[in-house]
Amino acid sequence: MEIGAKRYFPYPVLWLDERTDYKNGTFHCDINVDYHINGDNVQIEYKFQLLNQEMLSRIDCGEVSYLVHLECPASGYRNVIQSKENTGVLLIPEKRLSGDLQVCTFLVAQTEITDFSNNDYVDEIREIPFFVDHGCILGIAESYKFFIDTQKIDLGYLPSVIYFSKNEDPVARSMEAEYFGKRIVIKLPEETFFQYQRVQKVDKRSTPILHSIFIIPALAFVMSDLKKISALNRELEFSDYNWYRAINQKLSERDYPTIESEDYHDLDVLKVAQEILDNPPYFALEEMNIAWTQNFVEDSE
Repeated sequence: MEIGAKRYFPYPVLWLDERTDYKNGTFHCDINVDYHINGDNVQIEYKFQLLNQEMLSRIDCGEVSYLVHLECPASGYRNVIQSKENTGVLLIPEKRLSGDLQVCTFLVAQTEITDFSNNDYVDEIREIPFFVDHGCILGIAESYKFFIDTQKIDLGYLPSVIYFSKNEDPVARSMEAEYFGKRIVIKLPEETFFQYQRVQKVDKRSTPILHSIFIIPALAFVMSDLKKISALNRELEFSDYNWYRAINQKLSERDYPTIESEDYHDLDVLKVAQEILDNPPYFALEEMNIAWTQNFVEDSE
């Protein structure tokens, strides 16, 4: 949930440092995120800053409240915090979050207000009382987006440095891969992403199939792209990333040239990507043959 800059309201709204409806008032919110709190929890700490005495008075009497809206599209998590206090903390179990966490901050009406007015209104509306219904947005502060990465990293298990996410581009039709972070991110079109999630959660036997379809091409793409960069710059730019260290570890185990070596340029990346993942196409076909054989026997009976 994000409120765009072009959104219009039939009543005055206190919006950051905007001067469209209010002459001097301001409204802001700082959000801080910490991980692994009290075990496996993400901690969301918020702090509102409101400069408008009449709005503060309405909060004190219960007509208006601060509101923090949290939404994680990939996991389906959604929550709303409403409070008279301008600071607070929320703990969210890490297992309930995955990928982008959107945090939006507001002032909202807690009751129906028939004569909503404010001495800080701009002159054009100074004398106009407005009707505000329960739940209406009266102030809009900052919106945030945090990437919540709760997956455990095991450098000895290469797929643990691969992260799947939904491509937010509604016209996307193909898989994309990005590697400018601690993980390689595979971005899938929306429906493909949800199908991947369903298959991955329901049937663990599908793992080698999914690795063959998604991880091998993504890994080959990244390893091929690295060839375009000099050996020295590869190490300087990427050596702190977990995916870089995981690939290097696997290359070293199989006596292949590591990424920072000059000989890395001669690698057959498609072949090597399969080998350092322990050849999932073989096991994928094995699982498919088992499933087809079982279905054939059941149909025959």
